[in-house]
Amino acid sequence: MPVSLMNPDGHVVVPLYHHIAVATGSRHVYIAGQVAWDEHGNLVAPGDLAGQVLQVYRNIGKALDAAGATFHDVVRITWYAAGWKRDHYHVDLEDAEGSRVEPSPCLGAGQAQVEGYHGRCCR
Repeated sequence: MPVSLMNPDGHVVVPLYHHIAVATGSRHVYIAGQVAWDEHGNLVAPGDLAGQVLQVYRNIGKALDAAGATFHDVVRITWYAAGWKRDHYHVDLEDAEGSRVEPSPCLGAGQAQVEGYHGRCCR
């Protein structure tokens, strides 16, 4: 099954790393771990879990769009939060422009140590 590796337009390019892998045949799209970076590689909303989760979902949306998919096509999303606490779970994903981010109903979340990236709260 051939696999195409790509990065979406308007998204940070990381050397030797691709944000998207598209396998042909039975079509499966695998999106690599996303963090709250803007298209220039700058951390968005340092120290703010809700702001970073929103940016991560924006980045996932760009990746899905580049692969010809939407959040409605997503089977599973797993995300990890640094220093996650139960009260953080009430993250409101309402975008400032009023558009709604629609994550997959199959969502896994967990806590992780994030070393080397000061201010990064989630992946």
